[in-house]
This record gives sequence, structure tokens and C-alpha cells, in this order.
Amino acid sequence: MSKEKEPEKVFRIEYKCLNCNKEFEEEYCKGDEVKEDGIFGYIRLHSHKCEHTIGCKHCRYIECPVCGSKNIQIIERSPI
Repeated sequence: MSKEKEPEKVFRIEYKCLNCNKEFEEEYCKGDEVKEDGIFGYIRLHSHKCEHTIGCKHCRYIECPVCGSKNIQIIERSPI
């Protein structure tokens, strides 16, 4: 059984937590979508590995690594 190779990272997004002001960044693969979702405007990652099921383990809301808040702002998107 062969293990599927993870696609290379092609873009980076810089974020700022609106709760504690921590700035952080994450890198994403081709096919990943990062956008505002829901009535609260939280930022959501729709992964290229999405299983298209409720509670998909690959898709998630972006959270602050310090305080865990989902009240996040995108500062910059850039290619790698």
C-alpha cells in the first residue's frame, strides 16, 4: 500500500487575532480554500482533502494559537 504524498504548499496567509492581537501565519496546499464562513464571519479552511461529510477532520475554523479565539482577521495572502 503506497502512502499518498502531501501536495506542496503554494500560498501563505497571515492572520491577526482580534482578541489578543497575536499575529500568526499558516501555509496551504493547492486546492485549499480559506474564506469567511457563517453569520459570525469566522475564517474557515476548506481542505483539498475534504471528505464532504459533517465534521470532516480536514476542514476547520482558523483559531488563534494563543487564546483559541475564532475572531481572526486576514492581514495578507501571498504565494510562496
